[in-house]
Amino acid sequence: MTILSKYLQKLIIKLLCNFINRKNRKLNSKIDEKIEKTNEINKKLIFNLSMVSKYWFSIVSDNIKTIGDIECLYFISNKWSIFKNNNIEIIRLFENQLIQIVTNQVNKIIDKMKNLKVIKIKNSLSSTSSLFLIYINRLNFNNITIGFLNLNDLNKNEIFGRVPFEINKLKSINFLRINNCSNLINILKKLKSFINMPKHIEIVSFFNRFPYKEFFFDGEFIYSNKDQSLKTFKSNNEDITIEELYYVISSSKRLKYLNIDLCLNKLGFYLIKLKESKSKNYFPSLECDCNSIINNNNNNNNNNNNNNNNEDSQSEDEDIINKKFLFYWDLLKDQFKYHSNLNSLRINNKCSIENYNETLLSDSSIPIISSLISNNKSIKILKIVNFNSLNLFNFILLNNDTINHYSIRLSNSNSYPLNYFQNNIKEIDQIIINNNNNNNKNNKILSFKISIVEANQNGIPNKKILYYYFFNN
Repeated sequence: MTILSKYLQKLIIKLLCNFINRKNRKLNSKIDEKIEKTNEINKKLIFNLSMVSKYWFSIVSDNIKTIGDIECLYFISNKWSIFKNNNIEIIRLFENQLIQIVTNQVNKIIDKMKNLKVIKIKNSLSSTSSLFLIYINRLNFNNITIGFLNLNDLNKNEIFGRVPFEINKLKSINFLRINNCSNLINILKKLKSFINMPKHIEIVSFFNRFPYKEFFFDGEFIYSNKDQSLKTFKSNNEDITIEELYYVISSSKRLKYLNIDLCLNKLGFYLIKLKESKSKNYFPSLECDCNSIINNNNNNNNNNNNNNNNEDSQSEDEDIINKKFLFYWDLLKDQFKYHSNLNSLRINNKCSIENYNETLLSDSSIPIISSLISNNKSIKILKIVNFNSLNLFNFILLNNDTINHYSIRLSNSNSYPLNYFQNNIKEIDQIIINNNNNNNKNNKILSFKISIVEANQNGIPNKKILYYYFFNN
């Protein structure tokens, strides 16, 4: 039997220890059961390696730098423990383990870890944020990273009043969710002690509009460290304007995933209006009634003031509105074209008004809108929801060389016959076949999914009526 040299033994064991350390550092998994299973595998691997010989035990003990399970903490002060105080650099805990760890005994153990760099806490978006932060405050350590922070629960009174915690113990959060959070900018200023701002942000808003300009453009406290740039931005239940979308794209150079609500019908109307207004070929009657794209003063809970808002918007000089739109549209086109990290784009065709917009895009506006997406050379995944035409995808398929995966959900509120969509689907199918058979094209369409649902006049889906799926093996 061949016995490896001690040098090779040590090298292999160190590689295994580094693998365990990488697993114990992770916070981004959404499935707690998966992390718990990985913890069990890691603990068993550590134990089996350590029990081979004293030499192996020593190597493992010297190279395990992370703890991914709270139980390991209770044995760290033991003379024969694999985990040594001076070796541990990272501790990862679960939210429900905070109750166990905030004891004098465990805090004393943490105090002895002279080389401890960070405590990472895996929590969920359903956390009761104020109570969760109170428990964090009881940890005897000042560099804590958490997975999620839900600002729905952190109202002004909790942040500035009754919750007695030192926020500066939190140095980083991975995912920030903002759910109808009022006074957001002041709260974030209070949370300014974060060294690393969140890489992933989700907005779930019905009443309190997200302050895009202050958050992304004014630059008082957001992303001064370029290495910690925003990776994910999801905005739900509020239609974004062209100006706001420009702020998001221009200030997030490393953005990979973008999910927005945008009124494509209003966008198409503005584009064709400015293009054809001199020849009077556009039709104001087809315009969506919302103030999206330019203004953001639409609120679903403010129906009584709709007439006043319409009068105010009409009183604004139309020339100024048009110039504002063109100004930010040109800026946005450049930002989209040269953004090199955006990987996934999801657009929900949605307005701030209650009635669903069933008007089809003008044929003249489709090439202009498609060019915004087609000119980008980094997007791999494109999804459009609640749209009412397949023509937009035809143009994108013909003019984009990077998107591999397409998905569209059509809302058939006009009750068009199935033949209307099937003819479009045949065209798309032929474009995909031609593209994938073209040896001169490096990009191949890997998937194209279309689902068509019956919808009422408010755009609420009733049932799926047609489904098409292309998958390239």
